[in-house]
Amino acid sequence: MDFEKAAFYCAKILKKLMPIKSGDVININIPLLSAGEPKGVKVVPQSTGGLHEYYIAQKDEQSQTLFQLAGGTHRSEISSTDTTALAEGFITITPLVADMTSHSKMADLQSQVESISL
Repeated sequence: MDFEKAAFYCAKILKKLMPIKSGDVININIPLLSAGEPKGVKVVPQSTGGLHEYYIAQKDEQSQTLFQLAGGTHRSEISSTDTTALAEGFITITPLVADMTSHSKMADLQSQVESISL
């Protein structure tokens, strides 16, 4: 990965997006630059499909088996996501939330838990 060029693209995008509101989280992904220049920039949702992942068994110096996570191609998704757009050669931007709690469901869940007898 060309980190210097990736940093250049990230800085250029962040300058355009500034100021970012307190509490906002922006995820920027840079495609593999050795495959060529990015095709553009897309604002896309985070993938929920993920990648086809697998583990490779290896031995360490003490002959213990270690498993290294390896990734393959992205899984098929109905619409464009960060992983699919990235694989297509685009820089991706995804607005995220820092607090993943579903606050709107807290009261309903609490009423259900109150009836549980341990």
